[in-house]
Amino acid sequence: MGNLHSWDDLVDKLRSAFQPYDYEQALWEEIRRRTQGSQEKLINYISVMENMFARLSDKPSEETRVQIIRRNLLPYLQTQLAIFPLRDIHELIRLGRSIEETEFRVQRFCPPSTNTRLLVEPEFAYRKQTNSNPVYSVQALNTNPSTSSVLTG
Repeated sequence: MGNLHSWDDLVDKLRSAFQPYDYEQALWEEIRRRTQGSQEKLINYISVMENMFARLSDKPSEETRVQIIRRNLLPYLQTQLAIFPLRDIHELIRLGRSIEETEFRVQRFCPPSTNTRLLVEPEFAYRKQTNSNPVYSVQALNTNPSTSSVLTG
């Protein structure tokens, strides 16, 4: 194995001795193909990707890592993140987790009940409009001198 001067020298020697011939190329292909699973949380996916990047002999720049990770996120995350210029992994995690949280709330949204019998304050209940296209008009001042304008439906 020759002379070893540091831990990194040992790691390099062991890699060259035991890794498959095309390990770097195969790992890069695996990194580029690895997409976020439908039930995989963003933080778990990024952790997996960062560990894969760490196995490369030359870890890519943070900008490159963010680009690859971003491109392989679930479509709803890609759509929501499209308007943000992401510079680093921490920013990607922060914004992505906020989007995941919003998606969680959206999936659990329940429309308001229209049953007013069980409500303490039924006058505050949501009521569906009977006319799908309500027309509003502003009456002129001279129709009702006590108000400047009246909104009627």
